[in-house]
Amino acid sequence: MIARTLAALIMAAFPILTTMSAAAQDVERAAPPDPMVQMDRILEAQLKAVSDLLSPDLQQSLAASQRTWIAHRDQHCAFELQFGQEQGRARLREDNGREATCVARFNQQRLTELQRYLTTLMEFARKPQKSDLDIPAQRCRLAGLPKKFEVHAVGTYAGLTVAGVKLDDSTEEVRNAKVIVNRPVGVPTVLVLMAFDPVVWQVSHTPGTNIIAVVVGGHYRQAVLGVPKATPVQLNTRRDNDGCGPFYAYDAGADLARANQLLKRITGRAIDRLVLRPAGDRFIVGDDSGIDEAALVSSPERTIGEYGGIAVGIGEAGIAALAEQGKIRPATQADIAAWMTKRAEANRPARHRMKPENTFVIVEPFDMPAGLTERTVPSFILPEDAPMPTGQIKHVWFYRMDTSGGCQFGRARTECLK
Repeated sequence: MIARTLAALIMAAFPILTTMSAAAQDVERAAPPDPMVQMDRILEAQLKAVSDLLSPDLQQSLAASQRTWIAHRDQHCAFELQFGQEQGRARLREDNGREATCVARFNQQRLTELQRYLTTLMEFARKPQKSDLDIPAQRCRLAGLPKKFEVHAVGTYAGLTVAGVKLDDSTEEVRNAKVIVNRPVGVPTVLVLMAFDPVVWQVSHTPGTNIIAVVVGGHYRQAVLGVPKATPVQLNTRRDNDGCGPFYAYDAGADLARANQLLKRITGRAIDRLVLRPAGDRFIVGDDSGIDEAALVSSPERTIGEYGGIAVGIGEAGIAALAEQGKIRPATQADIAAWMTKRAEANRPARHRMKPENTFVIVEPFDMPAGLTERTVPSFILPEDAPMPTGQIKHVWFYRMDTSGGCQFGRARTECLK
């Protein structure tokens, strides 16, 4: 639908320029044209052609960009005129306090930019696939919302603390994000939660605050706890899609503009207030003063298991649990010496970071526990027939028992260091 409309608007844009060109030719036959005026009219027509195809938010951004560009052009060309005059240059032509050749050069560059924008829009219009914004509103519109409500949003790249769960087969670490909603104003709240990384959102609210729906957007899978099952929770991620398509935003920019457009489809309103920074270890929606922690309301009805969450060990405790399960075993000096022999056979220096008290031999496949730091991270000896662990391994050293006796830091092959 949008693609067809966009194509029609683009086709309508070109007659503007064609008419302008024809009009310029008529003027030229009647009287010598003023090139500066002619270029200004062409620029205005091109600018309008592009602007008419954009959303209201982008129209405002383009208009602001145009004002900034005009100010920069005029300032620069006024300087060129003054500089040329002081240098005694004879071939200068003034145009409203600016050097005319400079103005023409800037105008041509801007015209090229606008034509590139229009070409990009044409290419988009030709694409056969649907945009997320082509989805019929009824497919993702939240039903039963009252006439009066507020939309409050939280945006973050990732959560704040290690969650100790896996939500899917992603290798990204799942983290918690606490959210306190404090809007006891008699106006219902639609709460929007957005993140790129997988997040377990732990929601609570002050007495008198009325959360009537939760809309979740993300790239990776998300989970929402603390909200009763009677409160609708709509998920819009690449793994869980309730019909509107994934979205997320954690700062101002194109992602936020797109999220706002989708939220208008979902709720009928744009975001009223956006929180992008935590207050300590939580995000506070609404007034951040006068919150009685002991009186906060949080429902236990929703569980992490409903989102496919699986508990995993955290940090050193997670490593100990893997050892108890027999998936890894503590390495001995003989294990370390065997790896050093492999290195010597491959004519490579036997430098390493292994210590017997913090080195393990991989026995069975496992997911690496979350919450390991560079200070506490263990080393692993990887037997030739053993699989590489899954999960967060980017800060983990592996010593391979294949013929190379190689080293690996996370997923990258590297040289071993003392």
